[in-house]
Parts: sequence; structure tokens; C-alpha cells
Amino acid sequence: MNPIESLRRSDVGLTASVKDRRLSDEEIKTVWNILPELKYRQQLIMKFLIMTGCRSTEIRTARWEWFDFHEQTWTIPASDYKTGKSVRRALPEAVVRMMLAEKETSVSKHVVTLSRYRGPEDDRPPLQPNVALFSAQIIAKTGMKPWSLHDLRRTVATRLSELGAPPHVVEKLLGHHMAGVMARYNLHDYLDDQRHWLAVWQDHLEKLVGQPLV
Repeated sequence: MNPIESLRRSDVGLTASVKDRRLSDEEIKTVWNILPELKYRQQLIMKFLIMTGCRSTEIRTARWEWFDFHEQTWTIPASDYKTGKSVRRALPEAVVRMMLAEKETSVSKHVVTLSRYRGPEDDRPPLQPNVALFSAQIIAKTGMKPWSLHDLRRTVATRLSELGAPPHVVEKLLGHHMAGVMARYNLHDYLDDQRHWLAVWQDHLEKLVGQPLV
């Protein structure tokens, strides 16, 4: 067994108490550059997280029917979303290309399946604890300071804000619902604004890594 694959979060200093970790541009570059050393499904999940800022559970459990590649959106139905309300978000160009390429060979209703997938009986997403360990594997390979997959989400939100994205757009990109009066009267999803700032983020990432993301 590869010792990297048997890591626990505590082995690399990951604890539940760290709530304000965000990765620097150099750290994002380090993470991206190590991805080719991971298994393919790990690469897909990690790239999706970095390019969209979504929750790991959202891509881990994603179904192909949630995606509209013509409109470049994905919609998580209310039955599968933590708030009990559906949420629709835009997708950056690089993610659309990556997902279309993946769909060409997929035989599953899920975007990501078990690594041992042999047929319909295995058509279910990987377990969350296994996905959560992806960061530990990268930390072990690179010697980075501890970070979690949720820290990637915080990083994307912070960097988008620093790049100039308005708060309400960042909130929509994160899949958050408006609070208070906004929740009752403003049902706009700002998809065009989401697309614009995802394109800005994609451009920023491509400059960081020095090549197209897909």
C-alpha cells in the first residue's frame, strides 16, 4: 500500500480548529502543479474546487443531470442542497471543457464514482472522509503548511474579493442564499456577473500556473 494513501488528517497537522486558513498564490500554484501525481478522479475534484470554490460535497455527489453545458451552469436541486433550496451557479470555460471531456467516457449518473467502479452496483459517489484526505496527501507530497479542502473555498472567495468581485456575486458563486429582506425580494442569480468573475479567476489561475487550466 502506498503510505501516502493511508494518511490521516492528524498526520499532517490538520485539525478542526483551524478556521481562517487561506492559500497564497504561490501555494495555489504548488497545489496545482502536484495534481498530475494524484489519481485522475482526485485531479478532477481538486481542479473543480480550485476553479469554482464549491464545497467538496457538492462535486463529490454531483450528478450529470445537474449540469447544463450549453448554458454553462450547474443546478443542485433542493433535495440535495444543505439549505433545502435549489441553487444555480455559473461554470467557468475551463470547467466546462474538463467536464465535457469527462462525460464522453463516463458510464455513470454521477460525475465522480468509486475508484473500484465495475458496474451499476458501484454507481455511487466516494465517501466524504476519503475525499477530505486529498489535502493531506498533497501536504505530505509538498511539505506545505496544513490546509483543508474547505480552505480552498475560503481562498477562492477571498481572492475573488481582492480581485474586485462584489460581495453579492461572491456569495452567489459560493452557493449562499441572500439573508433578510434580500432573501425575500431579490431572487436574481447574477449568472452573467458570476460568469465574468469566474473568467477573471480563471485568467488569474492561468497566469499563476503559466498554462491553460485544461
